[in-house]
Amino acid sequence: MAITMISWSINGPLPTRRDRSTWELPLLLASAQSPPGIDAVGECAKAASAQATMCGMQIWYRWFGSVLLAGVVYLIIGLSFAPLATPSVFFWRLAAWIASAVVFASHIGYEHFRLRSSPRLAAWHVALGAAVGAFGLAAAANVRSLQAGSGNVRLLRIALLVWPAITGIPAFVIVLAVSALLARLSRHRSGMRGA
Repeated sequence: MAITMISWSINGPLPTRRDRSTWELPLLLASAQSPPGIDAVGECAKAASAQATMCGMQIWYRWFGSVLLAGVVYLIIGLSFAPLATPSVFFWRLAAWIASAVVFASHIGYEHFRLRSSPRLAAWHVALGAAVGAFGLAAAANVRSLQAGSGNVRLLRIALLVWPAITGIPAFVIVLAVSALLARLSRHRSGMRGA
């Protein structure tokens, strides 16, 4: 359990989820490790300036850590499934795609349900994770090319920019649509409970 420097006293009513969508990034993601019954997002909004800075750093660490973790897992999947593809290319590529889809869906779920990110922020974070993984794979391809002394070095260096773009941009669009749908379903479900 992380030690936080957030004041946990409640001074007034807690904001609604709709109010949270207008806050800045540090305040959107603060609720990931709040004690039971305490809304860390509301408390970050009320915290003093120095405490709000600490809260913002902890929030940044959470989403940035999830981006790096997802990128590293994508890299591990890409590097570990590649040698297995020799006997049965279709099966192992399909297995790598399924494993990557599980990471992708888990990252979306973490952004939406745990960090309560807006659809745009969730799309940005998940797309950034996919782009980090693609950059790692492009870097690994460059290293392998240098070790083997083969391959088109110019094209492999271009891949350092192109691979993250061709994975990150479609990931952003997909996650934006999925996150917007999840947010709409959450609002619909909470509206049904209130009726």
